[in-house]
Amino acid sequence: MIQPTSGDAAASPSAGSSNRFRRVAFPTYDRNRLVPSVVHIGLGSFHRAHQAVYFDELANRGLTEWGVAGIAVHRRDLAGALATQDNLFTVVECHAGHASARVVGALIDVLVLADEPEAVRRRLAHAATRLVTLTITGDGYAADEQTVRSGDSVFATIVQALDDRRPRAGRRSRFCPATTSATAEPPRGRPCWPSPLPSGRNSASGSRNR
Repeated sequence: MIQPTSGDAAASPSAGSSNRFRRVAFPTYDRNRLVPSVVHIGLGSFHRAHQAVYFDELANRGLTEWGVAGIAVHRRDLAGALATQDNLFTVVECHAGHASARVVGALIDVLVLADEPEAVRRRLAHAATRLVTLTITGDGYAADEQTVRSGDSVFATIVQALDDRRPRAGRRSRFCPATTSATAEPPRGRPCWPSPLPSGRNSASGSRNR
């Protein structure tokens, strides 16, 4: 279960949400020290409940150079919900007989590819970007000449950004370190649906290119 959490709930362990769980974990690091070296495309529940938690744990252990800049391909509602709470969200982990909650703070910024393609391209090409990861649905991997030419493909944007980083002959440019791209998909089987948002809306799930 995963849901964005209200700013009040994220601010203090004494907030009302903490009464629902035996333990609520909060970031122990200064989020202002996070470096957005990871760009993740596809902010669905799988990323937020798994990969983002690992980066949050790294930051809790003092490794703040792995902050995440998130890219929502189409989900303006998700990006808006996260923005209102400073990109904090809660992951709820259920065990036999009890549940624990964790506020994840590794997500620094969120862009929507459909609305801000050039901003996404600049973020991907930025010298600070060291790792590009994707968790998108199966249809999102489809790419043909038409989708690439129109720009309606995450891979077209990634290729363009990589080209921006490549030093060109006869052009003075700042050296940019290599970037690693990786994709991770949830295992086959029953999907894990997120819990409702505080407002009663449902958070991202099952949409193309999340």
